[in-house]
Amino acid sequence: MKRIRLARARARKHWTLEQAAEHLQVDINTISRWEQGKTTPHPYNVDRLCMIYGATAVDLGLEDELAQADVSSSTEDLSEADEKME
Repeated sequence: MKRIRLARARARKHWTLEQAAEHLQVDINTISRWEQGKTTPHPYNVDRLCMIYGATAVDLGLEDELAQADVSSSTEDLSEADEKME
């Protein structure tokens, strides 16, 4: 599923894929795959996208990526806590 809002945010800045990639310090193909919905940006990059586009993850259509990261992080934290208690 294409991420239209992410592509529109880039278009509002009048940036090419190359310019966006330079700002994020990622490969141009990475930006393209994110916008096409082929891959999902890491939460770190979601934060960076929000910062450079001046938008929230919800505005960019990336809220699901952050929610999944929170769940994964919480699960990892619980696993580490269990290991320490043993």
